[in-house]
Amino acid sequence: PPSRFESLSCTSPSQGDIMEEFSIPINPEELSNSSSGSVYAVRDEYNFQTDTLNVDELIDELADRLRESPASISKHQNFDPLFAMCHGAQHLDEDMKASLFELLRTTSQGLCRKLSTFLAEPIEDQDEWKNRARKYRSSLKMLVYVFTLACKSELNSAAERAASSTTGKKKKSKKDALFWDSSTERENALSVLVGVLDVDLVNLWGMQPEEEILQLFS
Repeated sequence: PPSRFESLSCTSPSQGDIMEEFSIPINPEELSNSSSGSVYAVRDEYNFQTDTLNVDELIDELADRLRESPASISKHQNFDPLFAMCHGAQHLDEDMKASLFELLRTTSQGLCRKLSTFLAEPIEDQDEWKNRARKYRSSLKMLVYVFTLACKSELNSAAERAASSTTGKKKKSKKDALFWDSSTERENALSVLVGVLDVDLVNLWGMQPEEEILQLFS
């Protein structure tokens, strides 16, 4: 069957990305409301409880595109489904969650490598450098934002599981182990934030990064 998304090749964040720098919303719902004043508004919305979607195929397609160009996370065809999956991670099964967090981890690694290379390059055209830096900042903020959404969703689910375990339900077997219950998986997921902090963010922003992205690390 045809893919839900068209294939796209992009090697730099200067091709076809959002026109203005991404602004992290106070509430996720702001991104679904084009009249909210947000620079970015999702075009395609997904409901993983009711829509008939092959999530595994969707993640594979995103992985292929973001492996080639991690900065293209700022494109609608990449960010919109990631936003939906991360915001509603509790509706994904455990294997899908593991694939989603692995996708975020590998995308973070790729984007951070691109950023380190970019920041090490000599500045030949100041205006062009500022334009590319702005688009890289957008890509980085979008990645960290959806990652924190997924983490919050999983932490809420973990709290609900802990609360339900006090009601006398039977103990989970190894077969029923959940993704976020594994300390190894949590450490692998949190390596996303570690990698971002290793980037020269002061150089990328030209000053201390804005408070909105710093708050995501708290």
